Amino acid sequence: MVQESDSVHVPPKLLTIAGSDSGGAAGLQADLRTWAVLGAYGLSVLTAVTAQNSVSVQSVQYMSPEFVADQMEAVLTDYGAAAIKTGFIGQTDLIITISAKLQQHRCQNIVIDPVLVNHRGQPMFADAVRIHYCVICCRWLIWLRLI
Repeated sequence: MVQESDSVHVPPKLLTIAGSDSGGAAGLQADLRTWAVLGAYGLSVLTAVTAQNSVSVQSVQYMSPEFVADQMEAVLTDYGAAAIKTGFIGQTDLIITISAKLQQHRCQNIVIDPVLVNHRGQPMFADAVRIHYCVICCRWLIWLRLI
């Protein structure tokens, strides 16, 4: 006899750590829509809010590292995540905060999308941030291989 609990499908929980695209074409909105279509349960941590459209990004407001850490703690301690995708982060202090939280929670199955340039190939942030992102990503790759 098949028990009811055996036939219930529990969708995987996927976490996006990304910025919000006011135009809806990218960022966490696009991640959550994609995952819903694929049957996953989407979770999100907001790193930045953008004022943008299909032509350009007019402005960006970043979340504080403390707020990003609080969001990650809330989601990871309650829901967990089968996989995590990082998107637009854009600031060195946010990269460091996110990296520390991923290590603290021993997260695995991480997709890193650094969003270094926009759809027109224009840099999204300063060279110093891009360099730091590359350094942190290399550390993530080494750390993930050790788990």
